[in-house]
Amino acid sequence: MAAMTKRGKTLTAAIKEDHGKMHEYYNHYIKASGNTDAQARWSRQLTWEIARHAVGEEIDKGFKLADEDRNDHQIYLPLLESVLGVEDSKKTASSFRTTKKRPSFCVYEPPYETFLGFLAMPTGKFRDMFSTFPTEEMKEKE
Repeated sequence: MAAMTKRGKTLTAAIKEDHGKMHEYYNHYIKASGNTDAQARWSRQLTWEIARHAVGEEIDKGFKLADEDRNDHQIYLPLLESVLGVEDSKKTASSFRTTKKRPSFCVYEPPYETFLGFLAMPTGKFRDMFSTFPTEEMKEKE
């Protein structure tokens, strides 16, 4: 018997619907030939849907890898500690902490936080702030 989702669909049906959305967005992109704004919107929607779908498929694999890493830490960290000794272990820990520090050029207190955060923002994120997607009206129209 197939597993049911919250909305009463089977898992297989939900996945087929998800794949269908990707085909639907692609078809909207093709139909919008000559309308660069609409094509750009549908292209972004399709890209978003594919990325969301791909991440969803990788979640289980990610959980498995994280579990393996935790198990490895339980085995190898005690062995490493015994080889390093207390003093070298402390030095290594100090070095490790420096890899996790925030960049020194950023001041994380107002009023600089917002401005420096803006300047340090990846260009892709900045570009995405101005990206347009199909409106709900456009989605319902087709």
